[in-house]
Amino acid sequence: MLTENAIAAQRQAIKGVQNDLLTELSGTQYKVVRRYEGIPGIALEIGADALAVLKKSGSVTNVLPDRAVKPAANDGMIEGAAPDTHGAATGSAGVVPAELFMEATDVGAVLVLVGLKTPWSPEGPLSKELVHAQREAIAAAQKYLLTELADTRYRITRRYEVIPGIALEVGLDALRVLARSVAVTNVLRDRPAIR
Repeated sequence: MLTENAIAAQRQAIKGVQNDLLTELSGTQYKVVRRYEGIPGIALEIGADALAVLKKSGSVTNVLPDRAVKPAANDGMIEGAAPDTHGAATGSAGVVPAELFMEATDVGAVLVLVGLKTPWSPEGPLSKELVHAQREAIAAAQKYLLTELADTRYRITRRYEVIPGIALEVGLDALRVLARSVAVTNVLRDRPAIR
């Protein structure tokens, strides 16, 4: 685990990169939706001109569509979720795309990449101690998620030690757990490994 000083330094670095990115975006059409402290990311509403800047920015590793945040006035249903045969929500469209729930229902299992909530930075500029601590944090987040999935249908297809994620083959029950897990940032469709 990271020390309090290392966590503070990492959060300061995240804030600095966010500020640098917003400086790059000045003069374009954008609005800050959410700033994150513990993960290297920022949620933005952007125009085409801002997207062009993001594509060229050395501060950006990826750009993913976000979900709209709406008030929970839906009688307990998760926004974007389809009811299962018992009327319960199958999952969140923001964390787990609805098409993955449909595919898991039809086929039985789907391949997914799961992003995990843990402080993260590219390893290049980090000291050996911080690299070690970051890899331990990623392993701990993976272990936490696998504990949550214990009574569901899942299989590990790839474990990552350098990025906060894990690749899984999951059934519908496991997708439901991923949709409500506090450890998960996003779930994307994966493709079969090339052999």
